[in-house]
Amino acid sequence: MIEPGHERGAGPHSVQPPPTGPHDHAEPRCWQCGYALSGLRVESVCPECGTPIYSVPPPPATHNDAQAAFVWGVIALALLFVCIGPLAGLVAIPAIIKGGRIVKQVRVGRLPAAAARGAKAGLVLGWITAGLSMAIVVGYGIVLLIALF
Repeated sequence: MIEPGHERGAGPHSVQPPPTGPHDHAEPRCWQCGYALSGLRVESVCPECGTPIYSVPPPPATHNDAQAAFVWGVIALALLFVCIGPLAGLVAIPAIIKGGRIVKQVRVGRLPAAAARGAKAGLVLGWITAGLSMAIVVGYGIVLLIALF
C-alpha cells in the first residue's frame, strides 16, 4: 500500500492538486495542449505533447501590418509638425489603410486581438494627421480668399 504523499511524482517540486475551499483554482494545465498536469513533477515534460512543464507560452505575435500602421502613423504626425505640414496627410494614408485592414480582420475573427497591437494606434494617428492636414489646407484657403478680396 502506498502512503499518502508518496505517490508517483509526489514531492516538494511536484505540481500539487488544486486547493479546495473558497478560493478554488483550476487544476494546472499544459499551455501547449491543455493536458491536466496534476501530480507531475515541475522538472518533467507534458506526457501529451512533450512541452516542459516549467515553461511559459511565447508572447503573442504582432502582425507586420499592425507594426507598419503604427510606424506610418507616428511618421505622418511627426512630419505634420516638423516640416511638411499638410502634405503629411498623404503619408498618413498607409497608416489608415493598414490599420483599418488589421482592425477589420480582428473584428471578424481572422486574427487574435493581441496580433493587432499598434494597428489601432496607427489608425488613430493616421486619422488625426489627415484631419489636421485638412484643417491646415482649409485655413490656408480661407486666408487666401480673405487676402484676394
